[in-house]
Amino acid sequence: MKEIINYSDINLDFIPHPLTGNTTPKINIESIRQSIKVLFLLNPFDIPFNQSEFVNMRHYLFENINHLTISNLVKRIEWSVKTYEKRVKFISAQVVPYDSDDGFEVTVTYQIKALNITDTFTQQFQRIR
Repeated sequence: MKEIINYSDINLDFIPHPLTGNTTPKINIESIRQSIKVLFLLNPFDIPFNQSEFVNMRHYLFENINHLTISNLVKRIEWSVKTYEKRVKFISAQVVPYDSDDGFEVTVTYQIKALNITDTFTQQFQRIR
């Protein structure tokens, strides 16, 4: 049975389809996961004429990770998902710092409204230098 496509986005990996050579789209759950990942990577002023404070993960990588920083980061993630990703209902966000103090793991749980599916997105962020 063919999957019903509710959501579709361009694949930002730009991997061509093996037969047609066209870029393959991300659909449904993968589309929303990619959108949330992009929200994490946006910095202030990345969108012209929009100076909203996005999550700005790069900034938090070089902060001392403590309870206040984690709380602030969770609030920014919640605000960003609720404001810019209207296809989902935000449930929770969790930030777990690494023991080496050079990064953290972010887990966001949300419910996709049209599909009535609960999904979890996990992304690791780590300093390189």
